[in-house]
Amino acid sequence: MPPASPSHAPTRPTLGGDIRDCLSNTDLDSLLGPFLGKRYVDALVLYRFRTGVTSLTHTKSLLRAALDASDDREDHRWVFAPLHVRHHWCVAFFWRTRVTRPEGDSFVTQMRVFDSAPSAITGKDIAKIACRLEVPVVISSPLRQNPRTNECGLFVVLFALIAESNLGGLFGHSGPTSFVCLAPWREFFAKNGFQLDSTVAREAMLLVTVPTCFWS
Repeated sequence: MPPASPSHAPTRPTLGGDIRDCLSNTDLDSLLGPFLGKRYVDALVLYRFRTGVTSLTHTKSLLRAALDASDDREDHRWVFAPLHVRHHWCVAFFWRTRVTRPEGDSFVTQMRVFDSAPSAITGKDIAKIACRLEVPVVISSPLRQNPRTNECGLFVVLFALIAESNLGGLFGHSGPTSFVCLAPWREFFAKNGFQLDSTVAREAMLLVTVPTCFWS
């Protein structure tokens, strides 16, 4: 793996960012951390849990704190966490749902994973992670990368942009899968210094073709 560029050289383990120009965890944190703010969970959090570096208790406390901080309204709280499995990026959304019981209402955390290149083996890995986190999970692939491309990190960014613009459209999609080419984004984000705001997001979306049901 070549060294990261000096502008965002990591001081911790690096995932992705290899010779195929995949985005690293540092790239994702640089792009999405400021853009999503309190809704963003560091790209190493789930990786460290999956590999046994951090405990269930610690990871659940991080997710709980992120959900608590994500919005003042309980029913609008959701967070976005990059998930790295088998040299592949996908994204996990976590949110809380109110459950009414005779003894009183409570909130249950749920997990929804969006994967741009699904496979049986990564699906099993994701299911194991959810089981260890003690949360139900649904895996969806409404938008996919073209075969033999290495754009999974870029799709994490795409799902973040859609979530900020049209979360309901993303979660409620029931139509056919669409294949999307995000190749123009590699140079675009590099030229922007891996910085992302609403203006850059709209410029980025003009460079690619995404079904209008996802992007408003």
